[in-house]
Amino acid sequence: EKLLLSLAPNSPKIAPAGLMINKLKYRTISLEDGESVNVVVGFIENNTHETFREVLIEALTFNDAGKRINSIKINAASTLAKARIKSLSLDMIKELQARESAKHFELKPGEQSEFTIALPEENLETPKYFSARIYSVKS
Repeated sequence: EKLLLSLAPNSPKIAPAGLMINKLKYRTISLEDGESVNVVVGFIENNTHETFREVLIEALTFNDAGKRINSIKINAASTLAKARIKSLSLDMIKELQARESAKHFELKPGEQSEFTIALPEENLETPKYFSARIYSVKS
């Protein structure tokens, strides 16, 4: 990892111990247009001594056999945590989530940040299990 960081100091790296996800929940939100969308919500908690300017989160869903149904990676700065999701269409949710965020993101030591990841591409199979992980970070 030291060699990679010396060659590309601004490249993403794996999350250090102490940067974690907690209070993770999965729910279905009924939209005002009659559609519905599944979301994974939670908090990123920074129990390290580093400040992070970019955190990439991956949400995953699995069927009852443990086979992955869906996986979506999003930047914590572009999450839907502050949006009124019920009033959005599925297309708007997809666009907002995929868009490069103009919002400045900074997660300092001791802070936490709420996130929401929409899973609009779920197939007809109902997830039995779900998870989320910190995919990568930049300081």
